[in-house]
Amino acid sequence: MLEAVAMLIIIMAWWPAIFLRWDALWYRLPLYVVSLVTVGVIFVRRMRRLHEALSYSRRLIEQQQQLRGGPLPPLTLRPPGAGHNQPEGDDRDTQDEA
Repeated sequence: MLEAVAMLIIIMAWWPAIFLRWDALWYRLPLYVVSLVTVGVIFVRRMRRLHEALSYSRRLIEQQQQLRGGPLPPLTLRPPGAGHNQPEGDDRDTQDEA
């Protein structure tokens, strides 16, 4: 919420510089510095939250693997209609019975 408010304030502060063509140094210099610092802080905070979420996800997956007794087998894709008991290389469904 605080980040969104800060971004809105920065956008509103840039309007006079863009639309009214304010070229005063007393306005532009702090605008550049404050905008850059604010966007940098927001970027760093979001990256930290992303890394925290990824590490939480990894810990959760590791806990699930420990409860199951090991990692899950890799996903194997089978064509539609192939049964679970039927081996993958078996072509009994496609051969004609004459």
